[in-house]
Amino acid sequence: MASNKKIVEHVSNWLRVYDDGTVDRTCTGPSPVQLLANSVPPHDKFIEGVAVRDVVIDPSNGLTVRIYVPERDNIVSGKEKLPLLLHFHGGGFCITQPDWYMYYQFYTRLVHSAQAVCVSVYLRLAPEHRLPAACEDAYAAFLWLCSVARGELSELWLNNLADFQRVFLIGDSTGGNLVHYLAARAGDMNTEPVRLAGGIAIHPGFLRAELSKSFHELPETPLLTRDMVNKFMSLALPDGATKDFPITCPMGPLAPPLDDLKLPPMLVAVAEMDLIRDSVLEYCEAMKEAGKEVEILSLLSTSSLLFLHNSNFYRKRSRVKLKSHKALSLSLSLSLRASSASSEPSVATLLDYGAGNVRSVRNAIRHLGFDIKDATHISSTDEREEISKADSNKFDIIINQLDSLHQQGGFLTMASYCPSHYTRTWCVANPMFSSSALIANLNYAFKNQKKKKTFLPMA
Repeated sequence: MASNKKIVEHVSNWLRVYDDGTVDRTCTGPSPVQLLANSVPPHDKFIEGVAVRDVVIDPSNGLTVRIYVPERDNIVSGKEKLPLLLHFHGGGFCITQPDWYMYYQFYTRLVHSAQAVCVSVYLRLAPEHRLPAACEDAYAAFLWLCSVARGELSELWLNNLADFQRVFLIGDSTGGNLVHYLAARAGDMNTEPVRLAGGIAIHPGFLRAELSKSFHELPETPLLTRDMVNKFMSLALPDGATKDFPITCPMGPLAPPLDDLKLPPMLVAVAEMDLIRDSVLEYCEAMKEAGKEVEILSLLSTSSLLFLHNSNFYRKRSRVKLKSHKALSLSLSLSLRASSASSEPSVATLLDYGAGNVRSVRNAIRHLGFDIKDATHISSTDEREEISKADSNKFDIIINQLDSLHQQGGFLTMASYCPSHYTRTWCVANPMFSSSALIANLNYAFKNQKKKKTFLPMA
């Protein structure tokens, strides 16, 4: 018998809401996009160096997490505990789950290369579960993690492998909103023995009721349109709420003042071609003005969440985009390793993973701390920088080596829309070489700095 159900709301190729309240999330987009939404089952055995299991952490409501653990490599000692990432998926609070292929392919690679543990939360989705349901799930997962750390509950993989003193919150799109929410909420808690070492918001879904210039003017992509943003928010926000709701607009007047929050160091990744780029940068500005530790990674010529897309999808379309989805995985993996290592970052980091122009590399080397004396700020009109005589030969050798690579592509340290006072903002001019800037920034961030705190300091 044919169904008489009628569609009352339709969001691109991702979601259909029917008049009886049921929701169909079957992806109907092009086959490469459908691949990203395919469910990948867990596997207790190591496949390509990673094992995955799904664990129900609250039988009363079925709240579940997906745990990724790496097979030990020869770099990390078998006795050493590993940093732990608590991940919140994106999707406008309405779609995606941790078992989607786009998350599986990224986090298995990150976990293996970083030698880290990842716990990804299966969040309840709107419109069946409007906000703050996803916030409650994120908080419940964090409380569960604290209970495991205290020995009140047992989870063998985490008990054996996770370093609860190095817990990082990480989320993409609206999952980045949950990073801020949970970091702020945890700031008022006694979380011992869990320590939040930092928060990573990747292309977060920060918005205002009064939409930004970038939202109106930047081109749409098949994976993110203005209609998608507006419809997802209308389905996810509480009845009567606007985009100024504290979860979607943590820098707005309805949210707790940023000055009053106890937050860990934060890293915010911004895509230049993301429709909501400007409101994300506004959040960074507000955090900075409130005296919070925040750094931004800005990928030029890149749309939202490119890092999650499978490389095969882009190989036939644009070789420029081929490596960009790997950049964040590679950079985070090196940084997580550095968080427990005593060795200094190597100049080879810049030489091995891509090319940069002279100005950006000088800034990178200075920030990485290779005894280059910080003299004057590099501006668009004066790209010269004085360095001590003792370092000049070493510096010139590095610059000459990098000059020979310059024709391959480059990265810049500033873009016109980035606030000038973000001295450690990395803006990647060519996504093909985005790993250069990401690795350099995160290696610096994870260094043990004695004089100043940085994002994600060493434990």
